[in-house]
Amino acid sequence: MRALVKKAAFQFGILMLLLSGLQVFASESLRLQYGRLVPSWQRDLLDGDLRLLGQVNWQDSDGELARVFGLHETNGKNLEAWLQQRARYIVDERFDTPSKSLVVLAPKVVYVLASDLTPIDSYKNKKTIDNLSKTLRARAIDNSRKNSNLQVSTTGKVMMANVTSRIFPYFRYKNAFMGVKIDGVGVVAIDSSQVGIFRVGEGLFGYSKLEQGTDPRRNFANRIRRLRTLVHESRHGDGNGDSGTFPHIQCPEGHELEGLYACDESANGPYRVAALLMQSALEGCQADGSCPVEQAEIMKLVLASDLSRILSTLKIMGIDGKEVQPLEYDPTPEIVEAIK
Repeated sequence: MRALVKKAAFQFGILMLLLSGLQVFASESLRLQYGRLVPSWQRDLLDGDLRLLGQVNWQDSDGELARVFGLHETNGKNLEAWLQQRARYIVDERFDTPSKSLVVLAPKVVYVLASDLTPIDSYKNKKTIDNLSKTLRARAIDNSRKNSNLQVSTTGKVMMANVTSRIFPYFRYKNAFMGVKIDGVGVVAIDSSQVGIFRVGEGLFGYSKLEQGTDPRRNFANRIRRLRTLVHESRHGDGNGDSGTFPHIQCPEGHELEGLYACDESANGPYRVAALLMQSALEGCQADGSCPVEQAEIMKLVLASDLSRILSTLKIMGIDGKEVQPLEYDPTPEIVEAIK
């Protein structure tokens, strides 16, 4: 018995050491870490995108960006802090998480949950997202669920995917504290659903042949578009219980993307935070003249697409004589608390 107690104490000590180290990293790091196979040109572009956060004239006239993101004030510094809490590692397009890439750091842990689902109200009969609470195990295996957080370009190329959001439900189901091996980085301990590991593909860096300039990938609109994608995927690290990872749902009948897992039921999900970021940058650059007309038009198209995928009302509305409020989920992430 004494040996078992010592073993448990030792495991707990190791766990706390790992967690404390991660907390220091999260507070001090201001840069993404890259897997060995991520091309240098992609690293250069993404690092430049992050530097742009402090240079944009962010606008938030109605305060919605600050409210939905949970910021005291809308500015580059706060947006950077929001991202750095959720976006930490970039891996190449072919990165996958087979069993050989997973490391068990502690076999039995407690995953702390906030309220399972906290909608303000729903314009749909309180129907939740595909009864996910009944399909936790299936969601970790089923391809439609695993790929629901994957963004692809109009040419079918992978843009970005939140790897953590795909594997975290499985870790939770197993009640195991686990890590992911990333070549060139080491073992990344997944102590929270917000430990963002993002798979990036060439689609993220695409641009229209009609765009002007020596390297259109570096123009304002495309940099904001990539930041918008990073914010979208980062939102998949938020939430708990049924709202965990803010999964997309099937777009309804009559929608341009009918039947695809490319829509959000909530008004504070991935497409909403992406739209708010794009709208803020668009308003700011139009106000100070920092974005050419053709780039502003590109940004408007991306914004319109994001908004079209949000199924909840975004404002309090009167429908059939009743006041209907937006459906919003609790964004509090899940974390590993202690060994059972």
